Amino acid sequence: MPRRTYTRGHWDHVGRALARTVRDAHLIPGLRITEQPALLRQFRSKLAPVAQ
Repeated sequence: MPRRTYTRGHWDHVGRALARTVRDAHLIPGLRITEQPALLRQFRSKLAPVAQ
């Protein structure tokens, strides 16, 4: 974590976002991959919600 790139304000924002994500985890639906390319899977996959 280079100090010249990220300020304390950046890390405070990341901490608040992570805390909110943990707090509201029950509201965030799961996703499953329905289609994926051979390359760049993390960017070009198609997703569908997981039935609860």
